[in-house]
Amino acid sequence: SEERIKETHYDYALKALRATGRLVAKVAIDSEKVDFLTEVTDPERQKKIQKIADAALAGKARVDQDELRTALASIGDRARLVALGDAYFADRFHDDPNVNRQKYPAAIEFYQAANDRDKVRRVIEAQLAETTPDEWDMRLHLGPAVASLNDPKLTAKLDAYVTKRIAEGPNRREARPWLQLKEAPKLSGPDSPGTGLMAPNHVPVPSAIKSTLGSEEAIKEALVKSAGLTAGERKARARDGHELMAEGNLWAAYEAFRDAHDREGLIAVGDRYVATGNAHNSIKPYLAAAHLTKPGEQ
Repeated sequence: SEERIKETHYDYALKALRATGRLVAKVAIDSEKVDFLTEVTDPERQKKIQKIADAALAGKARVDQDELRTALASIGDRARLVALGDAYFADRFHDDPNVNRQKYPAAIEFYQAANDRDKVRRVIEAQLAETTPDEWDMRLHLGPAVASLNDPKLTAKLDAYVTKRIAEGPNRREARPWLQLKEAPKLSGPDSPGTGLMAPNHVPVPSAIKSTLGSEEAIKEALVKSAGLTAGERKARARDGHELMAEGNLWAAYEAFRDAHDREGLIAVGDRYVATGNAHNSIKPYLAAAHLTKPGEQ
């Protein structure tokens, strides 16, 4: 549907904008999912991310919450991260109980990205008081969130909940994840992995562009190979890139700018793809640009 296409374009646009920044970390979750985190400092691209976030806050755009959270983290926008966490938390009493349950983890993740530990604590206490957490709640967000806070009182509350559930039935499945977490090596506190602004949030890469990100090694290999070109050859390839882009042959222009190590040309190709509604094709140009040093940098 047209609405679904528009929603997808927001997600692609955010991912493309993030890919223009400085690569901070890449985390392989499994064979299917990869996280890559960047720091976006360009003011115009920051404004574009903020514009999409504001539209989502106003209910005028449907955006994947994982992509939105990670994009805001890439520009260090704590205010909007907290505002979105507040919005999810305020909307937790939804008519649909299945949707209701999803609001707690969403709020926790936005607050964690903003490193607002007090609000993470508030959501956890509310969920324990207002719902009956199941196995997946405990495994995916509630248990890890409590462990990350290293708060004795909150830990005691979850212990009490788990103890009560075990008393109701010795094999309660929702007890297992928490007990396993308590036995694992300590990974709590404000500096622990997976907490705070710019920390890996294990955001799944949308299936439509998994193959693009999976070819990052090929992009790096092409950059290494073209590093052997002379200055004259690079200038010629850059001229080719500008001519091809003017003709509308964006993919060939991407390859030319990549060979020329022309960072601005690669970003221009990515921007043109986004502007023409083909944001999924912008990932490779942006990713190649992210691997090139800006002029004046070591």
